[in-house]
Amino acid sequence: MDVLTALEQHRDSSCAVCGLLEARSLRYLEGIARDGVNDIPLRQRLRKQGGYCARHAKLFADQSLLLPTAILLKDMLDARLERVIDGNTKPIRCEACQLEADYLEHLIKHIRKHKQAAEAVLMTLPLCLTHLTAVCKPFPKPVREKLIRRFDVTDAHLSEVIRKHDYRFQDEAISKDERASVEVVLGLLETLR
Repeated sequence: MDVLTALEQHRDSSCAVCGLLEARSLRYLEGIARDGVNDIPLRQRLRKQGGYCARHAKLFADQSLLLPTAILLKDMLDARLERVIDGNTKPIRCEACQLEADYLEHLIKHIRKHKQAAEAVLMTLPLCLTHLTAVCKPFPKPVREKLIRRFDVTDAHLSEVIRKHDYRFQDEAISKDERASVEVVLGLLETLR
């Protein structure tokens, strides 16, 4: 499936890239939940790496049956406790996070290759600031500026909230959209990691 088409399918997410990456992780974790817990070499590799990050362990538990969840979590707990005993302070290497990072890199390469089509698609998709920054890299500055102009309204709403808190304008009501701008920006700042 074309990467841009896959992004379009996550239009309803707060960030289309976050939605696409999470969907890829879920497919991977679903496979682990089905058969991976019976794959001893896989479990040994995961144990050596420290298991999954908290977000991916939660995603695994949310979609898996109790037994595979207990097996995976026991492995992770044992691995992490062994790290404490050994004094190992290296961060864990979450395979699901690596899968997402690799796919994001693939996405950016695809955008570089198909800049015109990508620009048109990206103009219409919701993106968090982290992924907006990542996907804008391949474009020249005028296109990047065009892509970020869609946040002008939110910026203006925040400016109005600030202005209306000035004692000279405190009688002016703060609109629903102006109040919502705070949540909009918090959503833009939210990332998968």
